[in-house]
Amino acid sequence: GVNVELEELRQSNVVRLIQLHGTGDAESDLAVMETAAYEHGVRDAFAASSKDRKGCVGLHPYSIDLCTWFISFLPRWTGKFVRHEAIRLALLDDDDTSTAASGLRLPAPCRDLSKVIHHLIGIGLLLPRNAGSTSVRQSDTSYWFTLPCMGVAAKSVADGRKRVLGKLKRSNYGEVRRAALEVGTLPSSKRAGASQSLVRSDGAGGGGSGGSGGGIGMPAAFHIRDLLSRGEVRIRDTPAGQFIRIASASSSK
Repeated sequence: GVNVELEELRQSNVVRLIQLHGTGDAESDLAVMETAAYEHGVRDAFAASSKDRKGCVGLHPYSIDLCTWFISFLPRWTGKFVRHEAIRLALLDDDDTSTAASGLRLPAPCRDLSKVIHHLIGIGLLLPRNAGSTSVRQSDTSYWFTLPCMGVAAKSVADGRKRVLGKLKRSNYGEVRRAALEVGTLPSSKRAGASQSLVRSDGAGGGGSGGSGGGIGMPAAFHIRDLLSRGEVRIRDTPAGQFIRIASASSSK
């Protein structure tokens, strides 16, 4: 099924689950993004950090080193979050050039665990998952993978979900041919940033045909994949092709 396929892609680091932090459902509100697009967003975040002075100022001179290190460990960190202890071990791993995943020996300032985590949070790549909890040991603390401006993208994703589900509910038979549903781009915020990276996850720009409005839209195909990963819609295979229907409607048939 689709969930099995997505899980295999996630474990092989082809796609990633990115925390949206903006729609009110912290534990389950995740977007599927191709790893190549996420890495592009990571590079953008590091490049911008020196200009906007976010994160740990002392680490700005080492942005390229840290960026290379962070991306090199993504194949090991394939979950929707990474634990404090995993980051610590990754920094220790880098101390041994024979086992370093990146083949890069980080400068001494970049091996300070607290500074590195502070920097990654500050530039918008990590988001504390259990912040404020007094019962969680520091080694068990974990951080969502995210990108700068994901709050902006979150609204676009939430709006896109509503539009797609609305089309399905209004259809004559409660389902729509997938090829027809995926045509075009759904309108979203006019602001750039993480929204563009999400658009790139489907290999399309924000100005695709079929979209309304002049803003940066996400391809309808992105929203279909997103809803499939959340289990809100299902695929029905027919000789005429695939049809998408709301999961509750599928279970009643």
